[in-house]
Amino acid sequence: MRIGILGTGMVGEALAGKCVERGHEVMMGSRSANSESVTRWAERSGGRAGAFAEAARFGEMVFSCLNGARALETLQVIDAEAVAGKIVIDVSNPLVPLAGSALPSLKYGVDNSLGEQVQAALPGARVVKALNTLNCQVMVDPGRVPGMHHLFIAGNDPDAKTEVAGFLEREFGWSADRIIDVGDITSARATELLMPLWMRLWQAAGHADFNWHIAGYRP
Repeated sequence: MRIGILGTGMVGEALAGKCVERGHEVMMGSRSANSESVTRWAERSGGRAGAFAEAARFGEMVFSCLNGARALETLQVIDAEAVAGKIVIDVSNPLVPLAGSALPSLKYGVDNSLGEQVQAALPGARVVKALNTLNCQVMVDPGRVPGMHHLFIAGNDPDAKTEVAGFLEREFGWSADRIIDVGDITSARATELLMPLWMRLWQAAGHADFNWHIAGYRP
C-alpha cells in the first residue's frame, strides 16, 4: 500500500518507519520536499520525501501527524480533492503552551476537537481519529506495555474505522479486542481530552511505556 505521512516529528518518523518495515511504500511530507529532516529520513529508511501536498496525493491511506495547534493552517496547502475518498488517520493533539506550566494545554475543549476540524477541512476524506492517546513508540509496538491495554478510534464512516482497525492489527500488532470504537468524529473531543492526564502520568512516571486499560469493557 502507498502511505502518506504528514509531519516529520517523532510520531511521523515512528509511523513511517514501521510502515516501511512492513513493506509499504511511504512518502513523508514536510513543508518542502527538500527539507533536511525529510531528506535525511528518506535516505536512512528507503522511503520517499515530498511536500505535504505530494504526500497527500501519494498515499492511498494518509496519516496526519502534524503539529496539532497549526494543523489546520498546514492542511490548507493540500488539495482536498487529493484525499477525497481516502482514509485520513488524524493522530495529532492540539497542544498549545500554557502560561506558568511546563506542560501544554489543549487548543480545543469539550465542545470541539481537532479531529472534527480536520474532517471539516477535508470534507471528502474519511477521517478517523486514532493513536493520539499514547506514545509513538507504543503506537507501533504495543508489546512495550505489558498486559491488556487499549486504543480508541472515532470517525463518521464505519467502514473506514473497520479498515483502520484491520490495518492497526496487521501492521502494528493491535488485536481487535484492544481497539475500542468510541463513536463518530465528535468523540475525538473525549480522546483528545485524555492528553493532559496522559502528560501528567508521563511526568510522574518518568517514561512513556504505559497506556490506558478499560477494565470490564465489552463491545
